[in-house]
Amino acid sequence: MAFLLGLLLIPLIGLGQSVKLKYTEDPITIDGVLDETWAAADSAYDFMQYFPFDSSFAEAQTTAKILYDDNYIYVLGIMKNKPGERGYVTPSFRRDFRGQAKDSFTVIFDPFKDHTNGVFNC
Repeated sequence: MAFLLGLLLIPLIGLGQSVKLKYTEDPITIDGVLDETWAAADSAYDFMQYFPFDSSFAEAQTTAKILYDDNYIYVLGIMKNKPGERGYVTPSFRRDFRGQAKDSFTVIFDPFKDHTNGVFNC
């Protein structure tokens, strides 16, 4: 069973990657620590940026992994920053929110594998 995994950095859903969903019997603790359980998970990587050029790889790459057990589906995102000084500005979401101006990690499940009917999660 494969699911489509994509980021909002990707302008078209057709550019998403299919990843193999793997079962795990190991307990997963949501603590931000990568352990050996995640080594067995399939990965999605080499994502494209959306702005300013939608035909280039993202400068700060992300790796996404997915596992499931008897109760849950687990998604791991490893987001990297560009090296050097960063000047972050957090605008008011109430007044200045623009979706394209934000970094986002989005998971889209494509249960029918038709690239048309997806379940969108943020």
